[in-house]
Amino acid sequence: MNKSTMLKLIIVLGLVAGTFLMVCPAQAKVAIGTSNGWEFSTDGFVNAFAIMEDPDTITYNSGTTAVEGGLLLNSDDKKFRVRTGLLPGLIAFNVKAPTTNGLDLAARVGFYPQIQEEQASGRIQFGSQIDLREIFMTADGGFGQILAGRALHLYQGKNILNDMTLFGVGAQGAIAAGGGTTLGYIGYGYIYTNFGAQIRYTTPDLGGVKLAIGILDPSVIDGAAADYTITETPGYEAEISYAGSLGGGVNLQAWINGMSQEAERLDAVTNTKKSATCSGFAGGVGVDVAGFHVLASGFSGQANGDAVMMAEFATAPVDSNDDEREATGILAQLTYTILGATKIGIQYGETEFDETTADAADRAAGTAHIEKQSAYTFGVYHDITPNWKVMAEYTAPKMEYFDGTDLESSVIAIGTFFIW
Repeated sequence: MNKSTMLKLIIVLGLVAGTFLMVCPAQAKVAIGTSNGWEFSTDGFVNAFAIMEDPDTITYNSGTTAVEGGLLLNSDDKKFRVRTGLLPGLIAFNVKAPTTNGLDLAARVGFYPQIQEEQASGRIQFGSQIDLREIFMTADGGFGQILAGRALHLYQGKNILNDMTLFGVGAQGAIAAGGGTTLGYIGYGYIYTNFGAQIRYTTPDLGGVKLAIGILDPSVIDGAAADYTITETPGYEAEISYAGSLGGGVNLQAWINGMSQEAERLDAVTNTKKSATCSGFAGGVGVDVAGFHVLASGFSGQANGDAVMMAEFATAPVDSNDDEREATGILAQLTYTILGATKIGIQYGETEFDETTADAADRAAGTAHIEKQSAYTFGVYHDITPNWKVMAEYTAPKMEYFDGTDLESSVIAIGTFFIW
């Protein structure tokens, strides 16, 4: 990691004094109560975007014949899609039991479908996905909360939840013709933490401060030589957060979180085990005052991946020499809300990777690895009603490689949300 990027990260995380639990988008809820105290409710949203992407074609620098990594289309062909954005659709079901002995028990199941098909052959919708991202129970009481099931992870969770393009598109990604969501700023300032099986404890609210710790179902860590598939110990996460008012109409949110997980593989040549560790820390701070919202967040980690945690989206988290690739990301945004209904904003993010010894050897042999992924977005988001949103974005993502080769694109998106 170079000195300028480290300085940016230190400035961002140096602002963080505490943290803030989960900041989920405000949603309505359709609830049905019963006479014996049970409650059933549903919430969700549907969205659709018209997207035009205009990418460049890579022109390699002298001595380079190929590049590895990067989240952009490599083609002069423009691409038009009608599809879901960074958020897929959602339909969720919630059940809450009557309060008993001071305990509130509840459960949530959330299905996240998408509208577009994979453009493989004809008008075929078989590539559409329905992700079962949420299925968990909670027990709340004076002791705090226990969560058990599948839910969004803590590490870098708030980084994506506070992304300005959460209700938009951001960068579309190299799989523009396929299923899945767009990227937003995944890979351009944070890594997608994903939803996973976990058991988590969160303390009661202590003057706006909460502490959460969790054990996780361990994941395979992708490697360039071979994947690390032996998972003998769980993963661990922790977060401290703050949310509150500073008076005078100023509201503050802040968070710091971290994680660690190890996995091993059996080397077929030496018949010995080799290990890799995915770890890191992240944080952020946001301030709201007089319609303005300023947010800065960042992370630093190893074997996090280039887009999806511990996965080889475009570059393996661990190189061919079994060295974890290190990455640092920052995200900054400024938005202003007019009359409570129209939000305009600008955002910049980047993720920078360190060059490993194996990467340098590849570059000398003619294959350059990704050095930095960056993007900026200008967006307008308007609430026609509390349940109907429309938005427009312009995003300019860029890839830079260790040999100086780069690749740019531009994404124009217009879309709508119905939320209940």
